Amino acid sequence: MYNMAQFKTDLRDIYFNLFNVLKIQNHTGYAENDMKDVINECNKFIEKEIYPSRTTADREGVHLKDGKVSVPKDFHAPMKRFYENGWYGIGYPEDIGGMPTPHSVALICQSIMNGANVSFAMYPGLTRGAMDVILKVGSDKQKDLIVPKMMTGEWGGTMCLTEPGAGSDVGAAMTTATPVGDGTFKIKGIKIFISSGDNDLYNNIIHLVLARTPGSPAGTKGLSLFIVPKIRVDGKGNDVHCTKIEEKMGIHGQATCELTFGASGDCIGELIGKEFDGMANMFIMMNE
Repeated sequence: MYNMAQFKTDLRDIYFNLFNVLKIQNHTGYAENDMKDVINECNKFIEKEIYPSRTTADREGVHLKDGKVSVPKDFHAPMKRFYENGWYGIGYPEDIGGMPTPHSVALICQSIMNGANVSFAMYPGLTRGAMDVILKVGSDKQKDLIVPKMMTGEWGGTMCLTEPGAGSDVGAAMTTATPVGDGTFKIKGIKIFISSGDNDLYNNIIHLVLARTPGSPAGTKGLSLFIVPKIRVDGKGNDVHCTKIEEKMGIHGQATCELTFGASGDCIGELIGKEFDGMANMFIMMNE
């Protein structure tokens, strides 16, 4: 019978680097003990709730059946408690429902979760990245609609760059965004290796999609970024479908998907940021 290795975080090393080497308590306005309390409690939550699913989830994997993607069953309860306990909001301001901490403390907590179960961590991790883009370059309307839903765990997020034949060369991407005339765009194309691309953890998924508008320059200079929800505000499906689950060694619990946009010609997206600023804006998420 397989025995899972003991969960162990070297908090002594973490605290030495944060408080003795970097001395973040002198630069952040937060007390050392308060920051230690946050890290301690987060570490306990990860050990109790997230780490136990590490092996079972990798064995169970992700499944695509009848057009629907299901993640390992052991992810659902801890993900619900992850949001309920406020751990998704760590490092974000209180006015959007966050738990304010220095960025370094938020990174430490994220790192501990990655070490415990990276397949699990990538679902809220991709959502944080997408939300950071929306917070930084989104319109007030986009922020008001999407950010509250992401903060509570109702909606997830992804980044959609890579295409067949456009892997290391993102500038070769050919997904198109055609203006409809009402400020929205019809999106058409295929994206591959999309982490958290589809799943049953969230009620909706907000895809940030790199695409080309008509007459755009060649290469990365011609790429713009679009908000493309899996489900529209009116509750109608948005012609976004997972057409394949990609397998990656060690993260079989992560829904790495091939996504097809607009196969039926009815995928609607909305520009975020300025036209042709797609790569610059996507790097906000990539850096996260």
